Amino acid sequence: MREPGQDDDELTIEDKAALAKLTVQDYQAEIDAILAELGPPPSEHTVPTILRHAGNSGPRYQTGIEALDEKLTPEADPLKVGLPLGRAVCLNGAPGAGKSLLLNQLSLAMASQGLRVLMLVEDEPREDAAERIGQGLGFAHRELNSDYPVVLDALEAKLKERGIDLSIYPDEDTDAERLTIDQAAAVLLGKPAEKGYVLAIDSLHAVSCDEENDEDPPRVRIEKRMQAVRKLRRQGVLVLFTGEANRGAYANRDPNMRTSALAAGAESRAIEFGADVVILLSDGEAGSIKIEVPKNRIGRKRGSFNVMLDKGPARMKEIDALTLEANGIAMKEASLLPVVDKVVKAVDDNGEAMSANGIVKEVGGRAEGVNWAIKMAVQAGRLVKKKRQGKGGGDEYDLPSRCGGEDKS
Repeated sequence: MREPGQDDDELTIEDKAALAKLTVQDYQAEIDAILAELGPPPSEHTVPTILRHAGNSGPRYQTGIEALDEKLTPEADPLKVGLPLGRAVCLNGAPGAGKSLLLNQLSLAMASQGLRVLMLVEDEPREDAAERIGQGLGFAHRELNSDYPVVLDALEAKLKERGIDLSIYPDEDTDAERLTIDQAAAVLLGKPAEKGYVLAIDSLHAVSCDEENDEDPPRVRIEKRMQAVRKLRRQGVLVLFTGEANRGAYANRDPNMRTSALAAGAESRAIEFGADVVILLSDGEAGSIKIEVPKNRIGRKRGSFNVMLDKGPARMKEIDALTLEANGIAMKEASLLPVVDKVVKAVDDNGEAMSANGIVKEVGGRAEGVNWAIKMAVQAGRLVKKKRQGKGGGDEYDLPSRCGGEDKS
């Protein structure tokens, strides 16, 4: 018969005759014998073992942002609210979008629930991150420095009282070299933690990992860093990291012309593929921050919502649609106050009542803004709206002093 690695031209006539008589059942019996010799697959590759170690199992830890927690909660299991361990969460966005602030907020939320947190901050001075942590615990920003030692003592006492284990690396003054993701993880895991571990990275584009080198192009570096992140994920660490969005995700004013939120990660799509949750931050309406969740393996819910920055505690708070609309109107009217002055002056200089079209033509600019400014002037009592006399009718606007101060509409 054929020996392993033996070619057909090395077979004898007798061997070839014997092979010709083999049936499908004979081949199957030989395969079964080989599989029996190999034994069952390693336990870590079986379906039950994989599911036992799935990142969605175990306790959840709330982010403190109700709308985000709702997105992370599976519809089939409403008691699982927030983030589980063993997952990777990317906070993506343009420069200045609020990524670092949200990372600080989530880090403090996780630490406040008993998780050991290490923040690896390379995208800004770590003092900035420390100040936001202090603000999140109720201290005034202006007092979070060495000029107020009593305040810093109170901050230290509060951290101890609440059992918050949160550290920020590196120290720019004493650390001879930057900590890599792997080195930061070793520090994090070097101390026992009863509930679990969180590594918060700011940002993936600014840190490094052990496997990369100076010759690697940016795309390869990001891919290697994501490999380090996924390794920690498999170890049960919750990894939160910020990342820069490519310009296509935010540069165009027309949202329909922007890169999709899921593919917004700069340099490499390894971010998109490797993260369990992708959160994209961008400018929202009325001074708000829009938060999109285009990928969500944890709660399986996608969509967007808006938050406002509360500068006191340096945290993002969800804002409802009605408040957002009211804020938008207030901002619009504040920006139109100079236009209101021009509207009133145009009517005054005209010497008699004017139609809305006449005011728009005289003031110039966008008709929508001028018409809104006319309404504001009427609401403020600086103009009076009245019916035009004679042919055609319609509305016209005049100074109160020229028509008895009454609204004739």
